[in-house]
Amino acid sequence: MAASNDSVTESSKSMRTPHGFAPPDFKGRIPKTETVKVKNIHEDILVAVPEPSEANPRPVFYSSKLESTHEFDVFYLTNYKNTDNHPGVAVSFNVNIDQKSYMLCSMEPNGQIRFTCEEIPETIDGSSSKFIFFQTAFSTNSPYYKFESSLFRGSYMASEIVNNNNYLSLKPFSDLVPEICRFAIDKV
Repeated sequence: MAASNDSVTESSKSMRTPHGFAPPDFKGRIPKTETVKVKNIHEDILVAVPEPSEANPRPVFYSSKLESTHEFDVFYLTNYKNTDNHPGVAVSFNVNIDQKSYMLCSMEPNGQIRFTCEEIPETIDGSSSKFIFFQTAFSTNSPYYKFESSLFRGSYMASEIVNNNNYLSLKPFSDLVPEICRFAIDKV
C-alpha cells in the first residue's frame, strides 16, 4: 500500500523512489492491533512454545482437535503504515509469555522463524525488518492469507513438519507447495 500524501513531508516529496518515499520505511504503527489465532490449512493452531534449552520460544502448530488449550496461542497482529510498493499489508506478530513480549522474527532466508523478546516497536525504519511480514490474500475471495518476509523478499511463512513436529518456518516461494503457506487468521 503506497503512502498517502498526508504522511509525506515536503522534503521527502522530491525524493520519490520505486519503493515509496526515500528512505522507504514502515513509518509507524497504525492504531490497529487485533487479537488473533493463526491456523494452517489443516486447522492446526500456531502456538509459541517455550523450550527450556533455548532462550526464545519456537512457533509450533498443534492440532485444534486436541482437548487441551494452549496458553500461548493468542497473538497480537499489529498493522504498520507501509511506504513500500508491496501490495500486502505490513504486519507483525507478538505474544505475551510470563509477562514478556515476544515478536515473531525472520531469522534466515530458508528456514527459521523464531520469537525474540522484544516490545512492539512504535516505528520501524527502513524498507525491511525481521519483524515485518506482508499479509496478502492467498487468492481472490480466499479466506486464507500468505505472509512474505520483508527482510527476505520472496520467502514466505510455511507450515513444515520436521522430526514429527509441525513448525512455522520461512521458505522461498519456489520451494513451496502452496498449501503449506496458506494461513487463516481468526479474530479472538
